[in-house]
Amino acid sequence: MKASRFAAILVLAASLSQGATIISYTATADPAGSPDGTITSGGSGTANVWSTSTTGTAGSFSADSASNGDNSNVGGTGAGNPAWALWSNTGGESNAVHTLAGGALSVGQGIDLDFDNGFVNSGGTVGVSLQNAAGQNLFEFFFTGGNPNYRRNDFGGVVDTTTGFTDNGLDFSFALNSATGYTASLAGTAFSGSLISQTDQAIARVRVFNSSNQGNNGDNDLFFNNLAVSPEPSRLLFLALGLTLMGGRRRRY
Repeated sequence: MKASRFAAILVLAASLSQGATIISYTATADPAGSPDGTITSGGSGTANVWSTSTTGTAGSFSADSASNGDNSNVGGTGAGNPAWALWSNTGGESNAVHTLAGGALSVGQGIDLDFDNGFVNSGGTVGVSLQNAAGQNLFEFFFTGGNPNYRRNDFGGVVDTTTGFTDNGLDFSFALNSATGYTASLAGTAFSGSLISQTDQAIARVRVFNSSNQGNNGDNDLFFNNLAVSPEPSRLLFLALGLTLMGGRRRRY
């Protein structure tokens, strides 16, 4: 391969990676509102990103994510201002569900989300579920009050991650590597596994939930923001190679 063509591949791959996000949203209003977000990549304008539901005494709003936990977000990323937020009093649960606009997640695609839980009382739970179109869980990460670490739930069952509790926010990234295999990252710590066994294993929905047992304590509010669906860098490089090589072929007569 000529040096000029190889250079073109690298330039194309870099160009693709810079615009890699298929679609992304940032918070502008209560997730129960319509619209509740802005399309920041893969389109323009506003969008109704989330559908919400509650049981018991619970609800949603939008505010600065620094207002939960110890109100500082020192050492963490937080989820921004404004961010989407969920609250739940004792025995209640608040849910926000996003249906992927482009259809079910394809192999080579991933999901990213900024997640910032506050305090979680004993017996309470906050987390994120990736679900099929019927709302069945295929993967989860969550924190339960009284435990030291966040946990994940996949084909192998519920296991601890090595990520300890924080009220300062963390980044969640998930990539589908095969029809049922994934790699993920929580606060920069990577792990991998297989999706929970269901008849339908196509990831079509993202669910964020708060049943933190908080009473009337705003320190337990859960914030989230910057939802994005993106292709993996390796897939982009493969695409760049293919496009460049195809473009360099000459027709023979």
